[in-house]
Order: sequence, then C-alpha cells, then structure tokens
Amino acid sequence: MLAFKYLLSICAGAFLSFAGVLFHNSLAPLGLIAALVISYGGVRAVGQLAHSRLAMWFSLLGWFAVLIRASTAGVSFERLVVVNTNGNLYTVASVLLVIIAASVSIK
Repeated sequence: MLAFKYLLSICAGAFLSFAGVLFHNSLAPLGLIAALVISYGGVRAVGQLAHSRLAMWFSLLGWFAVLIRASTAGVSFERLVVVNTNGNLYTVASVLLVIIAASVSIK
C-alpha cells in the first residue's frame, strides 16, 4: 500500500507538470502565473494529501520527467516549452518553486 501512495505521487507530479507546460504560454502573463501556482500548490497538495514529505519528492520525479521531455526537441524538432521569455521563466522559476515546495515541512 505504501508503494501505491508513492506511485500516485509520481503520477500526480507528472500531471501537474503537464498542466503547467500547457498553461505557461497561454495568455501571456496570466498563463505563466497560473502555471507557477499550479506547480507550487500541486506539489504542496500532494504532500498534504499523502501526509508525507517523501511523497512530495516522489512527485518531483514525475514532474521533472515531463518537464525535461517537454523541453527537448522531438523527431520533427517540436517543443512544448518553447525557447522564449515565458518558456525560460517557466523552466527556471518552476524548478526553484517545486524544490522549495518539497523542502518545506508539512504541518
């Protein structure tokens, strides 16, 4: 049962990252802000729901996997995180925010 909780945390992290990747480039400033809030709040929510700080770190595994895959060029050189101001801000700021979110203890 414990392994299932961590597997769900990885899946939740992947879903949060996918949502952030889709939102970051829509409606220029609001989409980026929404993506950052989703990333931070989602990782914190995973920890709160699982009652585990380790679950937050497992959610980062799924989160980073999706972000790295979305940032690399595919077969026809398409990217979901485009190299522009919003893409760069999303990548740097969201990585910092999710690491901070996972580092803060659960109350």
